[in-house]
Amino acid sequence: MAQDDISHYIPRRLDDPPKLLFFDRDVGMVAVIMMAMGVSLNYPITGMVIGGILGFFLNKFKAGQHPGMTTHYLYWISGVPIPKALPPSHVRELNG
Repeated sequence: MAQDDISHYIPRRLDDPPKLLFFDRDVGMVAVIMMAMGVSLNYPITGMVIGGILGFFLNKFKAGQHPGMTTHYLYWISGVPIPKALPPSHVRELNG
């Protein structure tokens, strides 16, 4: 009887991105926010359709890219969220 050597086993599910149902969190949040906006404006079906379309295109935009690519793109366009690990861009000192 040979036992399986599992000393080289690498778990595959620890670093998966967070999910909202079976969507990625950011794609699901786009759809939920658009649906909530549609409900608040008394157009729930239109909000669901627009949310689904925006979620679909966001998912296509993210396909094959780095997992943090949407955060990088959002920072490049709007400047939000501010990265905590980096110094301000106007500081031009060489440490070292």
